[in-house]
Amino acid sequence: MTPEAFENVFAPEIDQDRLNIDQIMLGLTAGMIRASKLPPDVQAALAAEMDRREREDMTPMRLLVLLLGTMGEIKHKTRLQKYAFLADSQYSQSQDGSKTKDLVCRWKLHRCGPFSEYLDLCVREAMDARLVTASEIRANKSRHTTYRLTVRGNAEHRRLLQSRKRVSRSIRGLLARFQHDSSEAALAKLVAKTTLETNLPGPAHAAC
Repeated sequence: MTPEAFENVFAPEIDQDRLNIDQIMLGLTAGMIRASKLPPDVQAALAAEMDRREREDMTPMRLLVLLLGTMGEIKHKTRLQKYAFLADSQYSQSQDGSKTKDLVCRWKLHRCGPFSEYLDLCVREAMDARLVTASEIRANKSRHTTYRLTVRGNAEHRRLLQSRKRVSRSIRGLLARFQHDSSEAALAKLVAKTTLETNLPGPAHAAC
């Protein structure tokens, strides 16, 4: 199938009458094409292609690195699962709303909220790969685990941001309000709403 080509009315320095999306993306990277000069139909096609490529290339590990890199740190295993579920749902949503089959991680209902065994395994693999560190914190006769990226994890996050800045901004816009809020009411409400929209299977059996 021949890629769609657009009339070149936006890059006079490129001696071609028509350019396809791959050529336009290359021109943008090389500085030969300015994004502000692209017509609306080309901008829409470019955005759609970038979304498609990001979706095809996303994995639970990359979602985890983007999530922790964006948030800085996440306290509590349950909150990590909830944050990841919300980020995954927002990332994977279609025009008709989020669909379970589109989610990066395979989520199931659990008494503490959505739970993904794939994400749980991914966290352990990320720790083994020295991308993520998990520190146990004790305070006021209670304890919790705090998750952060390591130096290697931060380097991987910077690499991912080269093509996924919009994903990071989307995660920050969705979750930043919970970062310094230890209360669970608002977070639980958003998780419950998103869970209903995604129609998750369940239940999964895992400790909170």
